[in-house]
Amino acid sequence: VLDIRTPEEFNSGHIPASINIDYKAENFELEIKKLDRSKPYLMHCRSGRRSTAALDTFRKLRFDHIIHIDDGILGWNKELTK
Repeated sequence: VLDIRTPEEFNSGHIPASINIDYKAENFELEIKKLDRSKPYLMHCRSGRRSTAALDTFRKLRFDHIIHIDDGILGWNKELTK
């Protein structure tokens, strides 16, 4: 699970076993390049706006298996971890 919210948002509650890569950070694309492109990833932000924009980066870097939570963490109806 890729959580692309800010570290502050991530620390306020996140999906268990999530990896936080801040979409707003200057090194966002560099951090994404470190991921294994052959693995599937579930990606989200807070409401879906940033993760929708981030899909272009993943496509450009040739990630084939990205699942996007349209409503972001606001649409997640299971327990979060702090």
